Amino acid sequence: LEASPWNATLYARTINTYEWAVAAVKHDTLSVNGKPLEHYRFHKNYYWVFSGAEDNLQDSRTVGFIPEECIEGKATTLLYSLDGKEPWHRRLRLHRLFKPLGQTP
Repeated sequence: LEASPWNATLYARTINTYEWAVAAVKHDTLSVNGKPLEHYRFHKNYYWVFSGAEDNLQDSRTVGFIPEECIEGKATTLLYSLDGKEPWHRRLRLHRLFKPLGQTP
């Protein structure tokens, strides 16, 4: 993955926690084991986990990247789905509520 100023801190946290390396961010540059990097290849498969409370992303459910080996269970149902990228354009996609994953609406 390409390390850039906006994701370097997130990558450093993941590397320090799960990759058995020492990562730091100095002047928006990611360094791993003391070596500045523009790209980093993760050694594990990760999933992005985040809060369902989009107005309060500081709650205890905000996690970030977690390795696949830490995930137990299987997602089977889509609880809700929003369209649009901007908060003022977001609408609930009612046709997708509570649908089994993999099912086309």
